[in-house]
Amino acid sequence: MYHARPEVAEERFDQLVKFLEEHGETGIARQAQNVKESGGIREALHFITDKAAEGFSTTSCQEATPLILLTAIGIMQTLPPH
Repeated sequence: MYHARPEVAEERFDQLVKFLEEHGETGIARQAQNVKESGGIREALHFITDKAAEGFSTTSCQEATPLILLTAIGIMQTLPPH
């Protein structure tokens, strides 16, 4: 049985944004927060995964792309179905 945990999604999203900020992707982090505020976490995660597909500007985020994508998927799994 599926149990949505939106509070976990919020916490993990904030951690992901903080990771992006700490590794030099502050523009993407800010934009992701803005997208979240206007369209919700799902839209913000799509924004982040699109940016990951385009390629990050910092080497540390480029190297962490698989982790960032897996984190985004994990966050999506904690959200209730829409």
